[in-house]
Amino acid sequence: MSLLWILLALFVSYFEQSETTVEKGKQKTLYIIVSCVLFIAACALLISDRNLRQSNIALQNGDIPSAQQHVRVSLLLDPVDPTYYGLQGSIYAIQRNDKKAKEAFQKAIQLSPFNSEYYFAIGSIFLQQKKYTDAKYWFLKAVTLNPYSNPKLYVSLSDAYLGLGDKKKAKEILRKAVYKAFTLNQSFISFKYLYATTGYIDDLTNLYIKLFLLDIQKGGDRKEATYLINSIQSTLNPQYPFIHFFKKIIDISKVT
Repeated sequence: MSLLWILLALFVSYFEQSETTVEKGKQKTLYIIVSCVLFIAACALLISDRNLRQSNIALQNGDIPSAQQHVRVSLLLDPVDPTYYGLQGSIYAIQRNDKKAKEAFQKAIQLSPFNSEYYFAIGSIFLQQKKYTDAKYWFLKAVTLNPYSNPKLYVSLSDAYLGLGDKKKAKEILRKAVYKAFTLNQSFISFKYLYATTGYIDDLTNLYIKLFLLDIQKGGDRKEATYLINSIQSTLNPQYPFIHFFKKIIDISKVT
């Protein structure tokens, strides 16, 4: 919808000036012309939004060509909306066209520089390529920009550090997420039913498991490992299927 707001702003700005610079008869004509332009723009944006929804549906159904075609229509009609570039980048990433995917995400960043998801997406591409230094750079940008958006940012950043052989830094990042950014406080408990519908619970569980797996390695923190697995069982995700397996690993007695 960004294009419509731009046109609307130009419309208001122009007519504020026209009150003193244009004759009243001409003002009416200009008003009709600009109103028609805005109407056409609004229709174009409605079509682009519909194509966005159709692209998402096609992507969910695995119809990549249709998804790509619909998002191209959206970009043609509204080339200043970062959402469309973000979706296009995701489609290219699925196709493993990494170069075009990164270009699309970078265009999205230019239009929406405070959306951490686009930085995370570029970092994920570099991580798949095992370019850990580049991945770390983009993940750090995402975490710095929005440290409370999603646990997966920290998990992926830790993967980049592990790829670089820095286990100490990886654990530091994960602990920061567990104990500072995503604590299991009363606020979390109050909104847990909402988090469960968005995949947030799964992402947070993966964060806890990631740190747990590092803690049970040689020289790890067994006490912390016990705390993490108990937190998953009691508060975070009681239905997690591997709870009992992990409890046996660290010699925790069976649940009473």
